[in-house]
Amino acid sequence: YLDFLGDIRDGEVLAKFLAAAREAVSAFVGFRFYHVPDDSRTGSQLCAVAERLHLRCYDEGSLPSPQLSLPPDSETASKVAGKKSLLRHERFLANHGTLQVRHLRRGEEIRPHLNGFFRQHVERWAGTRHQSLFCDPAQCRFYESLTHGAEQADWLRFTMVQWDGRAIAYHFGFCHHARFLWY
Repeated sequence: YLDFLGDIRDGEVLAKFLAAAREAVSAFVGFRFYHVPDDSRTGSQLCAVAERLHLRCYDEGSLPSPQLSLPPDSETASKVAGKKSLLRHERFLANHGTLQVRHLRRGEEIRPHLNGFFRQHVERWAGTRHQSLFCDPAQCRFYESLTHGAEQADWLRFTMVQWDGRAIAYHFGFCHHARFLWY
């Protein structure tokens, strides 16, 4: 479910991109591209370009990604939104305070909330065997950059649930061709 941003249909563009990246890294070992969709041309492009650049291409299998297909006016969307357990929790929160759900798509609206999103994720994973990826400043920078890049493509979906003015839940994901992908 990850792919290059931009038009790389021309193998020469991809070859030049990879060659420049390779030359910019001292002690270059190789590239790893995870989660390239099977229906993308990128896989076959990478294999062809790898050969030209004297690299080897390996397919390491697949890993499922949580996604929900939500075509407009679909029965699935209605079922998800009307799920009894969700409605019960929503009613409780609304009856015991001020509940607000904000759906943001523009980077300038989202960026002020990213640190809260990161902090909540770190707190959520504290005390477990796995540390939050947002303990790594590079991951935080990646999501900040992703916020800008995905905004340009109009794929970004950031939701914040606030209760009595305090953020109690966040969602960072994407919607592309009626497929909703969440992190």
